[in-house]
Amino acid sequence: VQFPLGVFAIAISTAVLPSLSREAAEGDIYRLKQTLSHALRLTMFITIPAMVGLIVLRQPIITLLFQRGAFTSFTTIMTAQALLYYSVGLWAFAGLRVFVSAFYSLQDTKTPVKVAVVAMIANIAFSLALMGPLKHGGLALALSLASTLQLFMLIFLLQKRLGGIEGRVVISSMVRSFISSLIMGICIYFLAFKVFSSIVAQKTFHLALGVLIIVCAGLVIYGISAHVLGSKELSSITELLKVAKKKK
Repeated sequence: VQFPLGVFAIAISTAVLPSLSREAAEGDIYRLKQTLSHALRLTMFITIPAMVGLIVLRQPIITLLFQRGAFTSFTTIMTAQALLYYSVGLWAFAGLRVFVSAFYSLQDTKTPVKVAVVAMIANIAFSLALMGPLKHGGLALALSLASTLQLFMLIFLLQKRLGGIEGRVVISSMVRSFISSLIMGICIYFLAFKVFSSIVAQKTFHLALGVLIIVCAGLVIYGISAHVLGSKELSSITELLKVAKKKK
């Protein structure tokens, strides 16, 4: 969960903070909202498929990375259950990074802290309620639910402060990303547990190769689906990759 969050969400939120701060200082709320919207759409475009991929491939990935020695197949199943519930909240974890940066750009550090306190209390309540039926998975789900609540609270407060944040554009983009991710998820599930089921069951080099093939196939499928659905973020990612390549 921390890999896509650290590599993409934190990177985007950190990169966008200077622009948000400059626009806030200049009082250019229109451009600030545009920058925030673009950062959020880009973050979700990357995070949502990562979330779906982790949900579908959670067990093969954990088997590949950890299942050896004292880490048994039973431990893998238990860890996969926790990863499932953590992955559900990945989009919220990522969104929080962007919105907290937006508040910081407005020289407001108190609001995110106050909302975080409410989310912490909610996390405790959710944990107590879910720990019984879901055991350790309940703790993971509680964090995902609390983070989602925290995100919606920040969205509400920022919308109230800025008079909107291009919500329709963001939601439309997220829907396209979700549909593309769903198509990708169905395809990689079929590949992992139907076509390459014997490979995924291995614990050696063959498993690593199988997971790599499936992940690459998933990226291609997601890219094609996003292109067909007209996701503008795909071209943004392409431009960023071109810039990064030129810098090298």
